Amino acid sequence: MMITRTHLEISSSQTASLNLPITLKNNILYLKQGDVLAYTWLYDEYSSILFGIITRTVKDRAVAHGLLQDTFLDIREKIGEFDIERGTFVSWLIAIARNRACEYRRAHESNPRDLTLNREIFSGVTFNTPETCCTEEQQKAIQNLEAHHRQLLDLIYLKGYSPQETANIMNITLETLRQKLRSAFHNLKMIMEK
Repeated sequence: MMITRTHLEISSSQTASLNLPITLKNNILYLKQGDVLAYTWLYDEYSSILFGIITRTVKDRAVAHGLLQDTFLDIREKIGEFDIERGTFVSWLIAIARNRACEYRRAHESNPRDLTLNREIFSGVTFNTPETCCTEEQQKAIQNLEAHHRQLLDLIYLKGYSPQETANIMNITLETLRQKLRSAFHNLKMIMEK
């Protein structure tokens, strides 16, 4: 659904500054101005994507529906902060939805990290481990990484922590985590190419 407005004039310099398709450019500007039809378009266009993101984090669909509504309220409050220079519109929306779901999960689960770290209490449950998700060559390459790189990959890819949660666990900043992750992948690639 494309929103068209004859009563609202958008200068070409405003739309040219956003590197987006013309309909998305216009709709973002309408959202920033509080246009009700723009929010209808936003919900129609992105609710299923955001609901999928939320239900991967919070398994209860009824709770997920409530969090989806809260997400759209967050989007409405934060739309003025959207900056195309920092990322795409859809990635910005997904980040808001994921943050909302993670906040809920942290607030309503009793010691979620204890459940993840104490694997022995889940006897008979198969977890992702290097042995079940990697080839033998990849397993050897991972074992040759420095300990902090192995820990980083383990927390994000095997235990499912978000980058922010991983940064908190490792007591580093998110930017440092990103640098370490790039370094880990670079080192892994170098080891694999030997």
